Amino acid sequence: MRWEVWIIIAIFLLIIEVFTTTFFFISLAAGAVGAGLAAAFGASIEFQLFLAAIFTLVSFIWARPILQKFSQKHPTNTDALIGQLGRVSERIDVLAGTGRVALDGDDWRAVAVGESFIEMGTQVEVVKVDSTILHVKKI
Repeated sequence: MRWEVWIIIAIFLLIIEVFTTTFFFISLAAGAVGAGLAAAFGASIEFQLFLAAIFTLVSFIWARPILQKFSQKHPTNTDALIGQLGRVSERIDVLAGTGRVALDGDDWRAVAVGESFIEMGTQVEVVKVDSTILHVKKI
């Protein structure tokens, strides 16, 4: 097979990877690149397929776990709020169901953890996020 075909296959697999983010298709793309290199040097189709299998296997065993490890270090969306410090902007009263916390320029509905109320102006830490409600504790 011509090397251009292998590179087109690799690009197609990389495009699929962008939409799936499983790090599976990137391993297949590495195999296609390996086969493309072999084809560029005039290797037989059998050797191209063999090299595609080796590159895919090595990429799947070695690169995929490393990429997954790095991709899970950064919390996103509301998960990134856990551990952040904020200030109570409206008294938090668990019984009345009221309370708000100012955090990073936004005002969030909040409930107290381990307390029945937290006074306005108190600094708090976010311990859990439930939809748009912050669960906070006094620090």
